[in-house]
Amino acid sequence: MEQRDDGGPAFPVSTKGYPEGMSLRDYFMAHAPVVPQSWFHPVMPVLPEYPHYTSIEDAGVRADVKIALDTDGDAETKGGRQWLEGLANAREATAEWRREEFKQLYVQWPAAWADAMLKARQS
Repeated sequence: MEQRDDGGPAFPVSTKGYPEGMSLRDYFMAHAPVVPQSWFHPVMPVLPEYPHYTSIEDAGVRADVKIALDTDGDAETKGGRQWLEGLANAREATAEWRREEFKQLYVQWPAAWADAMLKARQS
């Protein structure tokens, strides 16, 4: 695992027999602004590409298949139903990815802030 520069002790007072306490990185993480800044983007897997159709017409599904979706059991209708189910699953997967991205934005933000502060100290 990569060793990070933690900036050393936040409060460099040596007391014999006691640990030095939190690192400067820990201190910066604890004092990060509550709202992430616009330059920060969480590390996430790439958003899967799914068709983002707004309606069944946008996808080019034939009118007779649309009409038959609720009334017929033939192969075309089953294909249309499978397509609709696939679209619903894709939309749910995209929504789940966005919820996770929002969560990770706030989980990863304090560490990114602390690393930026340590980097600024080195300049």
